[in-house]
Amino acid sequence: MQRRDVRVWLVEGVSALRLLAALTFAAVAFQRLPPLAIGSVYGIAMSTDLADGFLARQLHAETFVGQILDLVSDKSLTIVSLLYAAARGLAILPLAVIAAREVIMIGLRIVVVDGQPLLRTSRWFGGTMAVL
Repeated sequence: MQRRDVRVWLVEGVSALRLLAALTFAAVAFQRLPPLAIGSVYGIAMSTDLADGFLARQLHAETFVGQILDLVSDKSLTIVSLLYAAARGLAILPLAVIAAREVIMIGLRIVVVDGQPLLRTSRWFGGTMAVL
């Protein structure tokens, strides 16, 4: 069995931190905690979303497990964010549009034609969507 490189552990650890931060946010969002504490947990989750892909490319530590972990972490944070926004009274139409977009995007990324995904991931597009 081949030993895993520390760079891979680092990148996958950042993705796992996002998943943990998303779950922590879900657990503390409606507690009587200072808004700064709740916002900090969410900020950590968002910053790891920007960091893991960048680190994977820079450190040449891209793995299949890392891609799956990143995808699960991203979608978990999105779901938690949508549920939080809905619970806070945000209109359902924009939330439904965002949720539908997520389902469509993941579906298009799963479809492979001639060994290539129908919709490739894009740092520019992903970064723009994260900011919006």
